[in-house]
Amino acid sequence: MPTGNGIVADTPVSLVIGAGVFIKDHAYVGPTIDNNLFAVERTMFAPELNGILWDLQGTDYINRSVPRIEATVPSISAGVMGSTLPGLTTDTSTPGMTVFTDSGTRRIADADYHNYELDVERPNGGQIQFEVYNAINTGGLEGELQDDGLFAPRLVLTGRGTAAAPSTAPWKIRLLDTAS
Repeated sequence: MPTGNGIVADTPVSLVIGAGVFIKDHAYVGPTIDNNLFAVERTMFAPELNGILWDLQGTDYINRSVPRIEATVPSISAGVMGSTLPGLTTDTSTPGMTVFTDSGTRRIADADYHNYELDVERPNGGQIQFEVYNAINTGGLEGELQDDGLFAPRLVLTGRGTAAAPSTAPWKIRLLDTAS
């Protein structure tokens, strides 16, 4: 049985410290506050077999694997608003004003799906990139307007696979030796 503290040679460069930088389609969206999140939620099935009290190794089956990034963005810009609710329309017909409203259509247009990243610098150099592809905000648009705080909606960006490549995962984690 191993003993000790679990520290190995690459522990310092393997730590993830910080909330990360929020990126949409390879461009900065803006700052984030609070904690950001990267997750891959899986639902699995294992058959209940007569004669044994537990699940049998080798019979597990992945039903779903859904990636998501959550980020709290304390700025309102065209880039942020375009990420908040899929199906928005933008009206810039009045000079100096941009109006966002619901498009009224139920099907989400392909143009509303985007690639998102949380990029975190690694201690001693390098970067970790948490990426979700073809994502839309599956949360709502909500933020508190307050005298002593920021309006900061929380985005729940959930990745989607594509019909063109249904077996390609809509997420990646990249460990870079040098920052990109």
